[in-house]
Amino acid sequence: MPKRAEIGKSWGGEVIVSARVARLLIDSGITGFGLGPVQRSKQGEEEPFSFSQTHSGRKLLAAAAKAGVKPPSPDFYVWINRRAQRDIFQSAVNEHERLRLTRRRLLGGTTPDWYQLFVTSPPVELSAETRFGHNPFDNDPDGLNRCPLRLPDHVLGLNLLSQVSLQGSGWDASDFVRSRGLVGVRRGLIMPQSLLFISTRLRELLLTHSIKGWKSEVAQVS
Repeated sequence: MPKRAEIGKSWGGEVIVSARVARLLIDSGITGFGLGPVQRSKQGEEEPFSFSQTHSGRKLLAAAAKAGVKPPSPDFYVWINRRAQRDIFQSAVNEHERLRLTRRRLLGGTTPDWYQLFVTSPPVELSAETRFGHNPFDNDPDGLNRCPLRLPDHVLGLNLLSQVSLQGSGWDASDFVRSRGLVGVRRGLIMPQSLLFISTRLRELLLTHSIKGWKSEVAQVS
């Protein structure tokens, strides 16, 4: 987990956010995202978190079923962090902590302090003005690092070489959106990734609340 930031990203492209950021996004009505659990890898005296193991957790699952929200979907973790469910969610966490078996050592467990962030809005196409290639002087004319069939949801190139330009016709006005095409290479833990875009409203929200662990560049919408 990041020690001095509230947003982090793995080599494989998974984005994680702190509970404070997750609740800030939900309370501010930010759109185009979902949340998922984060599994701890550090060995310690803790039990894997399960809502079904506590009274408050089972009550929360019953309320989710009544609301038509299915765990463990990205929508479920957005739902439990809303104000209406926040108190019972915290009660489930506290009950879990009291039931921990302090002498049983397991490989981690899920944590309510961090969440994986998913982009759930429809992906957008990038405009032809956006350049990809090996370096500024090599656009990869032989196609060594891009999909040979030029499929829209496959790898576009090894590196991004220019300012991004995206087609605004495919944007549904969500605050989070990702590119349909991927950038990068598959090598060990490293994988090709979509480009992530955020709205001006979301950018101002992160700046206002001094959220660390991210940076942004201007993207053109055509």
